[in-house]
Amino acid sequence: MGQLTISRFRGDTTFGLVARIISTFLGGRTGTVIRYISTGNGRGNSYGLAVVCAVTFPFFFYARLYWPGPIMINLLFWITTFLVRDAALQREMDTDRGRAGYWILVAGHAFYQRCLFVLRNQPRLGE
Repeated sequence: MGQLTISRFRGDTTFGLVARIISTFLGGRTGTVIRYISTGNGRGNSYGLAVVCAVTFPFFFYARLYWPGPIMINLLFWITTFLVRDAALQREMDTDRGRAGYWILVAGHAFYQRCLFVLRNQPRLGE
């Protein structure tokens, strides 16, 4: 909190922090839901994901283009959504790890990394 009170543009700093964390969390949840719908309880396959994507992509692209609000929230949300979806597919197809079906772990890992990155790159006192 001391960094925000000393920062010249504390509103920008606060917005950047909150926007990145919320967008990452919600994007991870959306990616997890897409992956869960395409696989159900089982291991899933690429065809199920293709069907879910064929149904949801028109809505996603419309929302991506016409979503009101700051562009940073919009971009981070959709990038995290598709990264979590693709990382979950890659994790399921990789037989070495053997943890098929744990998509929330992929979303949690992305959220954890983004939070660490955001908090590590906050301006220091006196800068």
